Amino acid sequence: MVTIVPGPRAAIRAAVLLVALLALPAPAAAAEEGEVDDWFAQFHDGKKAGWGRLRRTKSEEGGRAVWVTETEGRVRVGEGTTMRSATRVVEDGEGSVLSYRTSVEFDGGPPPQRREGVVEKGVVRAVEDGKAREVPYPRGALGPAAVHRAIVKSLDPGAGGEVIAFQPIDATGRPTRWKVAKSTELTDVLGRHLWLTRVERSEDGGLQELSLMGPGRREFAGANNLGAWQWFLTEESVAKADADPAALLAPAVVEPDRPVPVEPKPTRGRYRLSRGGRPLGDLPEGGAQRVVERAADGASAIVEVVFVEPPSGTAIARPQAPKPETARWLAATPLIELEHPRLQRFSADAIGGLINSLRSARMIELAVKEYLHPAPAGVGFATACEAISSATGDSSEAAVLAAGLARAAGIPSRLVAGVVYWDATTWKGAPRPRGAFALHFWTEVLVADGVWFPLDPMRMDGTRPRKGVDELEGHGGFDATHVALLVSDLATERPFTEIAKPVLEFLDGLSVEVLDPR
Repeated sequence: MVTIVPGPRAAIRAAVLLVALLALPAPAAAAEEGEVDDWFAQFHDGKKAGWGRLRRTKSEEGGRAVWVTETEGRVRVGEGTTMRSATRVVEDGEGSVLSYRTSVEFDGGPPPQRREGVVEKGVVRAVEDGKAREVPYPRGALGPAAVHRAIVKSLDPGAGGEVIAFQPIDATGRPTRWKVAKSTELTDVLGRHLWLTRVERSEDGGLQELSLMGPGRREFAGANNLGAWQWFLTEESVAKADADPAALLAPAVVEPDRPVPVEPKPTRGRYRLSRGGRPLGDLPEGGAQRVVERAADGASAIVEVVFVEPPSGTAIARPQAPKPETARWLAATPLIELEHPRLQRFSADAIGGLINSLRSARMIELAVKEYLHPAPAGVGFATACEAISSATGDSSEAAVLAAGLARAAGIPSRLVAGVVYWDATTWKGAPRPRGAFALHFWTEVLVADGVWFPLDPMRMDGTRPRKGVDELEGHGGFDATHVALLVSDLATERPFTEIAKPVLEFLDGLSVEVLDPR
């Protein structure tokens, strides 16, 4: 492994290479247009080193359509030294650069490096670290948006090509070559398991890069030969966090004032929640949970969780027709690819022709339990189809997949984020004699008018509900130690930021007093 030491020459070379990696092509959700606004977590020798952002948009300048590519980043390049970088390149529709600027600064390192220029009539009028010069525009050089379009034009195995890429650092053109590997590989991208296409890229001067392209021709991960640098597509809050992604889950454990009896599985529990005088805000009600008491100042509340399985005969038939109040719980979302054949087939196979919504839901719970292999908890959320492809995941993948299978079967569903209790035997590596509540995700499905029924595949005890009986036998994964803190319809492209992060922030300083477990 190569460690970057920010001496004057080494630091400048590192800056040039890191600016280049921050400008890697990463198609946006609107892939056919090529626009993107993506955040990357960056690692060096397996440790979190910083973050990068790539934003590529169509715009208009001087009365003509242009592409604008902007990058920024913060990366630790040595003990106590951080590199700050930013670029902005404007190019016309054919890829010729019209203007650019780039900067690199080091905390406590060499002087800042700033370059900018304007291209007029084939001449680059550049200002480099305060010194002006004019040079011919490099023949055929393309801006980063055009380079991106060339690379993703064909991602078929064996495809490849070469272009001249404009270099803002010195206003030159450099040959850039790429080839698409003949195979794809399964990669864990901060909790997401995806089949990704390997694209190898190299430049004159020795820089070699690897991009792993996934759905929508989007870059989900990459690496280069500058030491052990690698980067992963994620959300802004994860990218900018100082800690490693897994450490973001550290505050997700709360020890109660006393143990909770877990044998047999509790069907009723009461818990007083407080946050050291800070207001609790609104707590979810519905499903198995209700708020039975709230302090006048809003700083504490008692929640009651009651698990009662409704008689199977009271459940309504599926598929349920969308109503104004249920349409959002039946809709496709970025995390539930509702029309995808794999999701539809999985749902149909799991249910096996049942039309009773409750029985169907219990079979979905069992199918997810038997299909997904447990994986270490991560900060990412796989989509329903990604979970099917990888067959691995934690409670977030299980909850999303169960919600997707339910919607594919015409049963309204929603994801619940909160905490669940694990007794003392669970915490062997970090003893907690009273046990602890930990961050967890589960699913609720609408099985009758106004009746949201909870499913938790990851906590199922192995009993199998039988088909064709009036009353389902066997206990599912849900019990009265599940405390809901947030409910989501999964209509988000930022699940960590909008689902997990609010719960993690709520857990910071949370106290749980066990009042009435049964």
